[in-house]
Amino acid sequence: MVEKIQSNGQKQQNSEIAIHKEIQGILKKTDLQINALKRKIKKEVFLARAIEFGWLFIFFIGFVGFPAFIIISSTDPNIKSNLTPAQTVMFGSCFMIVGLLVTGTMFYAFWKNRKHLNLSGELLNEYQEVLLKPILEKFSPLFELDVYGELYESYYKDSELFPDNIDSYDSSELVTHSQQPEFLLGYIHSRKISGYRNEQPEFETVFDGMLACIPFPQAKKEKIFILPDDDEKKWGAVAKQLQGMTDHAGAKLVTMDNPDFEKAFQVYTTDSVQAHYLLSTKWLEKLTDFQRELKIPISIALHSGMCYVALHGYESPFTPQQDLEKALTASGVYTQYIRLKKLFDQLEVLQQIGSTLHDD
Repeated sequence: MVEKIQSNGQKQQNSEIAIHKEIQGILKKTDLQINALKRKIKKEVFLARAIEFGWLFIFFIGFVGFPAFIIISSTDPNIKSNLTPAQTVMFGSCFMIVGLLVTGTMFYAFWKNRKHLNLSGELLNEYQEVLLKPILEKFSPLFELDVYGELYESYYKDSELFPDNIDSYDSSELVTHSQQPEFLLGYIHSRKISGYRNEQPEFETVFDGMLACIPFPQAKKEKIFILPDDDEKKWGAVAKQLQGMTDHAGAKLVTMDNPDFEKAFQVYTTDSVQAHYLLSTKWLEKLTDFQRELKIPISIALHSGMCYVALHGYESPFTPQQDLEKALTASGVYTQYIRLKKLFDQLEVLQQIGSTLHDD
């Protein structure tokens, strides 16, 4: 038993070494593009820093320099003032302390949140083009990243998972599958207007995450929606009664014969007989395990020969979680590879889950 564990550990180590070598090879092949990208990043960071320090200088002059001038001026007998010199010094000193605190807070905020300096659209797209596409081609050759592509809003609406009344829709980072033309994956951010302030619209997020469109011939004209069930955790059996009084896209609530699944999801369908037949016990178990592993809300729609999977709050694996300068190092690229691998492993799990659907 011990020898088997050691053997598995050695295999994993060898695999990681091989991956690191492949990544080093990709970095060497793209060395010229990476160096050019690094120069662009440094230029943008320099300009952003100059602007930030310019604003800090203005605040410093306004909050510190001006009261200092007042204090100095108060000692000049030729300048008349309604305040005594002591009052002027006290007032000016308080103003300076507040100014120093404001300026220091701004400087800390700029420094702490400096990541945004590097992630402008053009530089991010170039990073994805130079590094992420070669990584996908090497480790996941069936998938292809279209840096400038988007998942059209029609797919978002066709899924019928989301409210129709949205006022803003953005999509990026489209992924396709070479052997499944109908497979699509994209990052989506949709919003609706929640109100107005000073005649300007205020938005609230409807959906922010990844949407996968996967062909599933087993999904017929009947509609099945599997939605997160947060109410079950709060209200228990009462939640089911309330949910039974509503519908989703014309589909009615049905109960599945799996308590663990029912705690995490609610199922709406236009054909309860077909839903109970299609959603096998094994399928319900696998989806429940998948949701536990992801630890984020999942919504699924099965109809019209497609399976739409919405991963709510899923951070795009195509955007580095660190400064681009760090993301261009070997360790940064390896971190990004791990995030990509996790996503495509999860997509593979989804496709395996689909294979456990009953077929007519």
